[in-house]
Amino acid sequence: MKSQRSQQSASSIMLLLMGFVLVVAASAWGAQPTLPNGVPNIYDPAVRDQLRPVAITNLHQNPDLPALLLANTTEEPPSALLLGFDARNGKDTWSWTTDPIILFVVFGDATTVREVYVDIGFVDGGKASGTYAAVDAANASVLPDLLSTVFATGKRGRI
Repeated sequence: MKSQRSQQSASSIMLLLMGFVLVVAASAWGAQPTLPNGVPNIYDPAVRDQLRPVAITNLHQNPDLPALLLANTTEEPPSALLLGFDARNGKDTWSWTTDPIILFVVFGDATTVREVYVDIGFVDGGKASGTYAAVDAANASVLPDLLSTVFATGKRGRI
């Protein structure tokens, strides 16, 4: 009888632990950042498998603002993405899954900028918000000025 109660208790504890793990996993998955329309879901491993890193750099040599250029290895659009991150995290490292993305540049082909999105909170107040606005006249001639604006905002120091 005691052995049966112990097994039931152990089973109950396991069910509770499994339930907790599922709730935590669902919460983490549900907290995934929202991406602008037209940007592929870079958080999906199948999508990441289609993107090849071409360059890793910093916007205007600022280590707090790393940028990652990704080329699409499939025939599907977009042909490339430039992602700018706010990595003012007090560390010497950054991650595209944990540091906020503050800039998306979507390329139609190697020379055509199709869409540009910036994080409104970062541009307005220096803190990433996860809310993006499309930049008007998204073309290659606008990009240097936009990058200068983002760089100036990012020079506020470490968070």
